Amino acid sequence: MRDLARRDDALLRKAYDECPIELLNRLLAGLHAPDGEVRDEIAYSLFCRLLEMGAIPPEQLAWLLEQLLSDDHLFHGIGRVGDDSVFGRSFSALVAGHILDVDARRRVLERDLVLHAIARIARYASCERDRRGYVPGKGWAHSAAHTADALAACAQHPVAGEAEWASILAAIADVVDHAEPLIYLEDERLAIAVRSVFRRAGWRRELWNRWLAQFRLPSEWTPEATIRHANRAHLLHWVRLYLSSEDGAGALIREIDELLMDLRMDKG
Repeated sequence: MRDLARRDDALLRKAYDECPIELLNRLLAGLHAPDGEVRDEIAYSLFCRLLEMGAIPPEQLAWLLEQLLSDDHLFHGIGRVGDDSVFGRSFSALVAGHILDVDARRRVLERDLVLHAIARIARYASCERDRRGYVPGKGWAHSAAHTADALAACAQHPVAGEAEWASILAAIADVVDHAEPLIYLEDERLAIAVRSVFRRAGWRRELWNRWLAQFRLPSEWTPEATIRHANRAHLLHWVRLYLSSEDGAGALIREIDELLMDLRMDKG
């Protein structure tokens, strides 16, 4: 696969055409590699090139998405913290999001599969417990950031509706409600996912107020509660910034401003 990592799209397409499923399975395995070069620079990068080239036909694209969403990939080792299983989960979410981005433009996947993908990614976002960003010696795990990118793709897909937007927003709230500080700009990428929901949904009072109601001051300022509070507050500040250039976002920005005033430490 290292030879294919060179920027030679003709060579990559030839390798795919000769043994498509074998190559896809090798790349899927590469997403789980603890070696950052194999995982990020080779497996993930080759997936991106294949998708942008349109080299994967619809039937195989559907098969690939189903594999990524399976317990062997997106949910492999779910619940574990501190081991290498996070790499496979995180990068499976990232590639699945890329597939949804591509399908939003080309519309080759069945509606039910896309809805299944949105539901699985939202569930994964809520279930992931390993929020490490950069792992020394092994590279980026970045599960919160990769989840954010995948959720943004979910929100932007044309088949997503109010039920899907609500589940995406709830998943974003779950990601920041974690006692691991988000220090690698994950909160900004999550804010971009929130903006993606707004761009599709617009101002819907019930949808947005239900989401904002999940953000509350902690009842006690323990170290863990303080980190969770900081994650939530940082997300809301980024959301407000990204919405400031969106048409029709004034009502939501006002709701966020009121909430941020209520979330000040001197209100606790």
